[in-house]
Amino acid sequence: AENACPEASNYFTQVRQRQEREAQQLSNLTGWSLGDIRSKMPLLQANSGSNNSAGNWWGTLWKAE
Repeated sequence: AENACPEASNYFTQVRQRQEREAQQLSNLTGWSLGDIRSKMPLLQANSGSNNSAGNWWGTLWKAE
């Protein structure tokens, strides 16, 4: 969670920034729609500390599509 310790908020902010850079780079390299890429990425949401409804970071590793 973003409030787990004093540095957690900064860490989660950096993760979200990295994910956005990765999405933009993939779009630039492939020509794919940035919106499509973002919709398929398990993006970390602001202030959630998690990117799935179960609250477990591993919950999205084996998600079925």
